[in-house]
Amino acid sequence: MVIMHPLTERFGAEIGLDTRGPFEVSDIALVEAALNRFALLVFPDQDLSDAQHKAFAAHFGTPGGDAAASRTSFVFARTIPPVGGFTEFIDLRAAGAPAMPRQATYAHRWRVGDLVMWDLRCTREQDRPFDSARFARDLRRVTVS
Repeated sequence: MVIMHPLTERFGAEIGLDTRGPFEVSDIALVEAALNRFALLVFPDQDLSDAQHKAFAAHFGTPGGDAAASRTSFVFARTIPPVGGFTEFIDLRAAGAPAMPRQATYAHRWRVGDLVMWDLRCTREQDRPFDSARFARDLRRVTVS
């Protein structure tokens, strides 16, 4: 059973799914529907090899290829700094409003094992600074088109 908790009313959701698989067709359909609704999905507590990371992403498109045609990014946290280094996401579907609604932004504070998936067509991300001279951060990205 897949459990989903929205992070805001319209932007972002946390999904309890082991992204190593195996998957039912309904699991992939649920993730697709959630991505279409929330544009940003967080899968906490994952334990993925690079191959498993890429295999999960391949359920949603072709990994690599033309950057201009990229549709979805999948970032997996292997090592994170103890402070700073979070990522801010903005839901561009709300960008037509004179002031960006609070529920159209989300600041992800990375935890080791987080896999974050977002729709590149309607979401922008910005990494926030951290002390890279003192702390390591290893985030692995797979992008599909």
